Amino acid sequence: LFNAEKKTRALLSSTLMGAFVNIGLLIATINSWGIFSVPISLTIGYVANVIIRSVNMFRINQLRINMREMLSNMLVIIVSTLLVYCIESIIIKVIFILLVCSVLAYKYRNIAKELIYRMLSK
Repeated sequence: LFNAEKKTRALLSSTLMGAFVNIGLLIATINSWGIFSVPISLTIGYVANVIIRSVNMFRINQLRINMREMLSNMLVIIVSTLLVYCIESIIIKVIFILLVCSVLAYKYRNIAKELIYRMLSK
């Protein structure tokens, strides 16, 4: 939508802000968290990027955003990243990943059905 509206500056600014958040968190946490600060800061930078783009999307296209759903999805992303990188047991990681995938598949089953239907009908 940003490209169609010729608002690519919004893409650049949100990408740069996400990168600044990522680099800032990485610099601030690398000594205390070690290698785990890389994926965690990358995830939080990505979340910042998505939030900024969502706000810009609302302003440019007056789209309605379900903030509760968006924030709950962001929380799932952050918690999932933290748990996958902080838990040492591979079995618990696999179980957790399967659980998250199952919950998300159930949550978005109607959207998935619609996408599959549209792809198969063309």
